[in-house]
Amino acid sequence: MASQWLPSWFSSKATPDPAKDDDDAESTPKAKPSIPTLECPPLSLNSNDEDTKLMPPPSRPKPDRPKPAATSLSVPTTGPSPQRGRPGDSTQRAGKGLTPNRGKTNARGQVTLAPGHSPLDWSALSRSKNLSGVASLQRVKPSELRKMTGRKGKPAWSSWQGKVYNITPYLPFHPGGEAELLRAAGRDGTALFMDIHPWVNWENMLESCLVGALVPEESSTLDEMD
Repeated sequence: MASQWLPSWFSSKATPDPAKDDDDAESTPKAKPSIPTLECPPLSLNSNDEDTKLMPPPSRPKPDRPKPAATSLSVPTTGPSPQRGRPGDSTQRAGKGLTPNRGKTNARGQVTLAPGHSPLDWSALSRSKNLSGVASLQRVKPSELRKMTGRKGKPAWSSWQGKVYNITPYLPFHPGGEAELLRAAGRDGTALFMDIHPWVNWENMLESCLVGALVPEESSTLDEMD
């Protein structure tokens, strides 16, 4: 009796109840992995949005205007060319040309050239005759030179570097006028001549007007005693 009951008990324990398993399956759901959702900010393409406006480009600096050149670096528009010699009143009052003082004065301070008083005319005249007014070379004392001023019918003499010249024939040929040349009459005109036109070779120009040599007063007295 007991042996018959025991097997049936074991069999009842060993056999699971399918209905119970179904209830357990329905009451306990299986866990599923959850995926977090990422929220993206909305993208706005509205051009009126202040946050999305582009900054204006920076303004370009205006270039500086070129400064005018210094007046000290400017090229003069007037004055003598390199072949004319010294500028200023020296070229205005005298030069190589030989012109009279009669007539109007031009912009350079020279008198109007009269017919027959050109440099070529003076060159032809000075080569043709002796214009010194003396027969031979003289020893001229300073006291004698001071008397030859071109006034009261006397000739105009002037000395340059120890040589005495009779400038009377050259007066109407002087480009600066007779009055300008007469400033050197009766005295040593070396300083005045070099200040006005040092480039002029007066020895060739006034060769036919040479009177003699300027000597001291003492030497002339001793020569007379001998």
